[in-house]
Amino acid sequence: MEQWQFAVILLVGVLVGALIPALFELASTLRGLKRLLKTVDELVVATRPGVEKALLEIGTGAAHLNRAAGVLERSEDGIKSVLEAVEGLKTWVARLRNGATILAMVVGAVLPGVLEAVRRAQQSAETDLTPTRHVEKEMES
Repeated sequence: MEQWQFAVILLVGVLVGALIPALFELASTLRGLKRLLKTVDELVVATRPGVEKALLEIGTGAAHLNRAAGVLERSEDGIKSVLEAVEGLKTWVARLRNGATILAMVVGAVLPGVLEAVRRAQQSAETDLTPTRHVEKEMES
């Protein structure tokens, strides 16, 4: 046998020696992939009814949201007028509160003087009536 033939046989032997373990590893990997795909398929089959139900509920929810959005779009003017009325009411309440604050300040400042004046007027009236009471008693006797 010639040297080049010997070299070719040697190279073919090395290649076959390297290919056989690689082919076994590839076969093992493909079996594992087949088991994984079978498990995924079983999982998809098992969860399909739940996923379909969830998608149906999502669709129903989206339909409700669309109807609600339509109602809001149609009643936009009404909502705007209600908001404007609320804003006016807020302004009116603020004015009323300011008026009540001013009134409380005025009453707080004036009321003690008025009460003192009333008290003095009552004392004065009682003092003025004292001589009259003496006259009444003399007339009765």
